[in-house]
Formats: sequence, C-alpha cells, structure tokens
Amino acid sequence: AEYQGQEEMHLVEIRIDAEHGWKDKKVRELGLRKGSLILLIRRDQDTVIPRGSTQILEGDLLVIREQIE
Repeated sequence: AEYQGQEEMHLVEIRIDAEHGWKDKKVRELGLRKGSLILLIRRDQDTVIPRGSTQILEGDLLVIREQIE
C-alpha cells in the first residue's frame, strides 16, 4: 500500500557518548525538529521503543527519522 502525501525522509543513527548533550535527558526534553521522530533505541542487546518519558543513556544508539524539506 502507498501512503498519500508521503514526505521524503531519511534515517539517521546517533550514538550517545559521555559528552553528548542528550545523555541523561528524557526524549520529551530533546527539542527535536518538526517532522523528526526517534523510531527506536538500541541499548546493549535490547531494542527500546521510546516514549516521551524514556531516558537517553550513554551508549544508546538512536535511530531517528528526519523529514526532508
């Protein structure tokens, strides 16, 4: 099935290290750009589907969908 009005988008991976500004913040505190969405977080061997209350930890790998303007 195709989605009507589908926007161009791409996926970005961001690894959170000790110095990253998002470390220890909650998803709702990140101030993501409009059209951006954290699809999942790889944490050790687990996959976390994030909510607004999910805390970003050192070592997390975030997969983010970004809308292309």
